[in-house]
Amino acid sequence: MGEVDPSGGVASSANLLALAARVEAEGRYNVAKLLRAAVGARAQREADDALTGAPRGDALLEALAEVADAFAADPLLAPLSEPLRVGTRTFAAGAVPLIDAVPDPLVCRRCGHVAMAEAPEACPRCGADGITFLVQRPVWWLERYDPAAALAQLERTPARVRALLDRVPAADRSRRPDPGTWSPHEVLAHLRDAQGVLEQRVAAILEHDDPDLEAKMVWSWNQEARPATTQEVLDAYLASRARVLERLRGVPADAWWRTGHHREFGRLTLTQQVSYFAAHEPTHLRQLAAAARG
Repeated sequence: MGEVDPSGGVASSANLLALAARVEAEGRYNVAKLLRAAVGARAQREADDALTGAPRGDALLEALAEVADAFAADPLLAPLSEPLRVGTRTFAAGAVPLIDAVPDPLVCRRCGHVAMAEAPEACPRCGADGITFLVQRPVWWLERYDPAAALAQLERTPARVRALLDRVPAADRSRRPDPGTWSPHEVLAHLRDAQGVLEQRVAAILEHDDPDLEAKMVWSWNQEARPATTQEVLDAYLASRARVLERLRGVPADAWWRTGHHREFGRLTLTQQVSYFAAHEPTHLRQLAAAARG
């Protein structure tokens, strides 16, 4: 038997998903997940290989406009066209597209029918129950941790931050290892700012019913407008984290399902909000480690 072409034949993405659906119909979900993982892995690898050639700046905006036109001409993807145009215009204006203007798309797991914001009671093409539609959320961090795991992650991160920072001589903490990267001080300042947002949102969700949670572009804040030594930034980060942990450890179990309305991501539970920040930090710990090596 000859080798199977990974891009076609029995291992083509379409065939793998068809096999997964058939296996699920037989109730063997742990087999189906392997087939779906293969499709996702292949697509992500191809995307990663193509990333270096992806456009930036005005060329990126032009590419998004072309994609929106292509979506409009495709009956399957047409529902995505106008939200993509709206999101691209907002992006071009230097703002963040919000959930009201660009709602979450939902995709029928069986036939691929696309709906926006809300799933139909039943898929108009294949009849699958609307509750089975896959919701495409903006970020995966929202579902990463349950309450106990999120607390554990928030508890262990400060020690890792300290250990990495201790490896950087004081004179080098504001030095960027490479152009376009962050210095250890800038990474730490970002963690402090994000931690401050977490503290504000935990308080808002616990003290108010479904409060409005303003979208914060923490990554774009100007650190120079709020000068502080690296030690002062670290102290502020640690103090805020200690307050949040103390508060979260004392909330009743049902409080983890209280909600707030995030202008960018939609309605979030306390669990999702804490999960987001707990999963966000490790990505910047890698930055801090790289800066320490630099």
